[in-house]
Amino acid sequence: MKMTPSPKHLAVMLFLTVGISASPAAAAETRTIEPDGVAPGTLAGAAPAGRLSWYGYQTFSADVTAIALLWMAAEKDSDPAAYGTIGVYLLGAPTVHAVHRRPGATVGSVALRVFLPFLGSVLGAASADCSVQVVNDENCDFGGKIVGFVVGAAAAMIIDSAALAWERKAPPAAERPATRAASSPTGSMSLAPVPIRDGAGLLFSGRF
Repeated sequence: MKMTPSPKHLAVMLFLTVGISASPAAAAETRTIEPDGVAPGTLAGAAPAGRLSWYGYQTFSADVTAIALLWMAAEKDSDPAAYGTIGVYLLGAPTVHAVHRRPGATVGSVALRVFLPFLGSVLGAASADCSVQVVNDENCDFGGKIVGFVVGAAAAMIIDSAALAWERKAPPAAERPATRAASSPTGSMSLAPVPIRDGAGLLFSGRF
């Protein structure tokens, strides 16, 4: 006899799946990207190395909030907490991407969070074993749908944090030695009569 998983058990499973797989320790916070065609550790003239920065811990924090709201909804049978779970799950991480001015990642995050749970639900229903009687499940696939939905949602959170939450930081302004523009010579010459003993002469003077 199979039992349909309760919301409390689903919240625990979702939290453990996301927490283990998307831990901030699983990914470095920064990556140094060398310019094309330049070996690491070498200088490439005035082109400094670019840098990718990971902010997945921020999207992960939003997802942890959604999981906490799901737990509260299961414990207290709270409709506001349930609606909050849906809102934070769908909009929390995408808002983080939007704040980082990454519209592509924002759209991708929303797409992941809608498509993967739906796909997981379909696969879960397809894999249900209807040869075994299921309590309170006349269609015998409801439990599979729920488990697939949770797995899909967890996968969306993990992919979002691990793959989408990278942004390119502008390299610091390279310190360049001060250069003086070569000044073109602007010399001047002059001739001036100069009285000398028993006559006069010309004095040649110049500035270069």
